[in-house]
Amino acid sequence: MPVSATALDVRVQVPEGAEVGRIAYEFGDVAISVVADGKSIALVQFKGVRGLRVLDEGDLLEFWPACSRPNGWLFGITKGGWLDSESSRPGFIREKYSAVQEYLVTGDNERVSILSDEMPTVGTNAL
Repeated sequence: MPVSATALDVRVQVPEGAEVGRIAYEFGDVAISVVADGKSIALVQFKGVRGLRVLDEGDLLEFWPACSRPNGWLFGITKGGWLDSESSRPGFIREKYSAVQEYLVTGDNERVSILSDEMPTVGTNAL
């Protein structure tokens, strides 16, 4: 199933070559720093996180071209992503978490998939 995604309008510009920097997880909240030229340019924060994974972009080719760099850097995944894949497993209890949505934070090399009850907030403060 092809991935369907929407670039989130976050009003924070992230240049080509940006990378996922620091990822902090604490008590169900995740903060992800996006860096370029050694400087943090964006801080993406999630509350109510139900899952997170970090993979090299080469291991997420099903997300191309929907989540490629010309289209944005932060995406809401609506179909065909990690959440749909997990939902096919008998042990995954998605129906218990009906509000869960999938998001993808992209860097040139690493990608972070987040399953969260809430939309992320984006700012320019560093971790």
